[in-house]
Amino acid sequence: IYFLYDKEKLLSYIKKVIIALSGDKKSQAILAYFSKVNVYFYSFLVGKFIDSTIIGGLCFIGLTALKIRYAVLLSIIVGVLNMIPYFGPFMGAVPAVLITLLYSPIQALWTIIFILILQQFDGWYLGPTILGNTVGASPLFIIFSILVGGGFFGPVCMLLDVPFLKSLVTLWDAFLENKEKIEKVEQDEL
Repeated sequence: IYFLYDKEKLLSYIKKVIIALSGDKKSQAILAYFSKVNVYFYSFLVGKFIDSTIIGGLCFIGLTALKIRYAVLLSIIVGVLNMIPYFGPFMGAVPAVLITLLYSPIQALWTIIFILILQQFDGWYLGPTILGNTVGASPLFIIFSILVGGGFFGPVCMLLDVPFLKSLVTLWDAFLENKEKIEKVEQDEL
């Protein structure tokens, strides 16, 4: 809360430090890079929110069609926990199945089948498409970054590994572009 309250002061101070340490020309490039990083993280979280809202809505439609009790509550749980990549959808399915199991084992079976199909649709198509459009990366990049981030840094980092990896790729692209310019200048001098 205090970071959000003092956000403008902190950003102003950080900008002053960057300018003081790196000079005017380099500081503009550094600030432009971090501005892009900010957009990646913001876009990713907005995309994830949109994805989770759609999944919650589809879950509500499906559970209502299956005549599952407490469809609204269960859909909200599935939608909210869908914000967590990979593990969230399964954590959202558990309460839905357990609550349904209390009054009908057959409906619990249909609930788990429906939610698993819904989560596969989300994990392989909807999520990568929405996140790819909001972050500016291909669905293959999205799936790859989640797998790599989860493999190296565990499930906690899976939420933010897509914008983080996109930030690293942007930095790498800038490095390659700079290198290309330097080589072109050297070629022109010869």
